[in-house]
Amino acid sequence: MLGGRRMKKVLILAYDFPPYTSMGGQRPYGWFKNLKEFGIEPTVITRHWPNEIKSKIDYSKACGVSNETITNEYGTLIKVPYKENLRDKILINNGFSKYSNIRKTLSLFYSIFQHLSFKFDNKSTIFYAANSLLAENKIDCIIATGEPFILFRYAHKLSLLYKIPWFADYRDCWSDNFEINRLAGFDKILHKTLFKLLEKHYVSSAKAITTAAPFFKVQLQQLFPNKNIEVIFNGFQERITSAYNEVIKQNKFEIAFAGTIYPFQPIELFLAGLKLFVNKNNETKINVVFYGTDFNQSQKDRITNFDKSLISYLTTTERIAQNSLYDKLKECSLLLLLDNKGMISGKLYEYLTMNKKILMAGGDSGSMEQILKETNTGIICNSPEEILQALQEAYVEWQQTGQVKCESKNIKQYSRKEQTKKLAELLKSL
Repeated sequence: MLGGRRMKKVLILAYDFPPYTSMGGQRPYGWFKNLKEFGIEPTVITRHWPNEIKSKIDYSKACGVSNETITNEYGTLIKVPYKENLRDKILINNGFSKYSNIRKTLSLFYSIFQHLSFKFDNKSTIFYAANSLLAENKIDCIIATGEPFILFRYAHKLSLLYKIPWFADYRDCWSDNFEINRLAGFDKILHKTLFKLLEKHYVSSAKAITTAAPFFKVQLQQLFPNKNIEVIFNGFQERITSAYNEVIKQNKFEIAFAGTIYPFQPIELFLAGLKLFVNKNNETKINVVFYGTDFNQSQKDRITNFDKSLISYLTTTERIAQNSLYDKLKECSLLLLLDNKGMISGKLYEYLTMNKKILMAGGDSGSMEQILKETNTGIICNSPEEILQALQEAYVEWQQTGQVKCESKNIKQYSRKEQTKKLAELLKSL
């Protein structure tokens, strides 16, 4: 009870959730940990995840045998089993090199027919668990966070069945997805036709829309001109901030990049600037580490095949545990960020907590630039020559002091707690 009134209860449908450490999982996890402080009691329904995921094959393996319910000081977490479908089994048994056309055909089949029948939807255990919960418990609101956007179908159906309002939370756009729009082919046509119709059908019943960045809000407002759309940033976990505000002097000038590189991100721009720098300085005390890039071979190849003369300055790694990653980032001299075409990269929030200068290769004239300037944390470079100059200045400072100083400010507003507060206020306005 809060102030003599019953605490509002929210059901969150989230496919990604820890121990899977994607930004897609960290977003609802931040809500789960903080909502109760603001008068909202959360229940999260997600899939079972293995404790460690080092490859995309691990992502597809069956996990869990029955529903598991965990209740703690934050709320209630229900994990449901994940069962392999035929596409998953082919991938697990044969790897990525074999039967790719069969897997693509099956992926297309599932992406369409999961909207017609639960028989073709191996995520439907989330729907059934939510249905059972709602049949016996009073819930005030449902939030479905996508992708996968099949969760919107579940929330739409549950909302109609139990007369409960629901929020559609977009971490990315669905039918107007940037990555799909930049490609040609049937997948793009499918998104612009069938999936757009499905999206409008499901989300038309949503009480409100939340999204992770202003970039997405602009796109969604065009699709849903009469809907209330609120930006709830992903944010950073507060415990990280206090742990890493001490600057450590480094013995090597190290630049770090954490996580996924997407095909549209200009890693070549940074590498071209790096080549200018090493050619001019002829130094061996520089190293650029790409943590977790081995997870995606094609993006690793973009780094290692760019210029063989840079190989000795570059290191790539498998995915590593989150706490270990933060320890590694703490020891570097500069953090590398790449233009994300107006979308906010999840790693930006992690970087903000490190008290490190951030070099952004390629300006986006959008939210990331704004956040970097607002927090006084970034150097924004739009050409190899600008990257050369930024590296030169940082390197000289490092030679003189053993570090590259960062005097950040105005960071607290981007914490997950502050962003959860905004979500709680929205939920209370129902």
